[in-house]
Amino acid sequence: MFNYDFMQNAFFVAICISLLCPCIGIFMVLRRSSMIGDTMSHASLAGITLGLLTNTNPILGAFIFTAICGALIEYLRKYFSHHLDLILTIILSLSIGTAITLISSGKLKANANV
Repeated sequence: MFNYDFMQNAFFVAICISLLCPCIGIFMVLRRSSMIGDTMSHASLAGITLGLLTNTNPILGAFIFTAICGALIEYLRKYFSHHLDLILTIILSLSIGTAITLISSGKLKANANV
């Protein structure tokens, strides 16, 4: 398996990531923003569905909606600095609710069943 160059590179990158992620994760937990990755991934799903609904590029829709959600998080963080985890949960729920509502509305040719 390690005879291939891409597997050697993948193993090296996996070792580097396994060393760096805990260092970054400590700061994310202390800042109460450990849910930021989950929140942004759900925001991108909502952006994809908005892109599909408007017949534009879904990647562009994901980028724009995720950027808007990131700006909204930063805006709310200024006013509610002690409740960042609550802000992230609200944006996460808003994003996944928007995505599921748009997918199940019937206007998209997509299915959200797992």
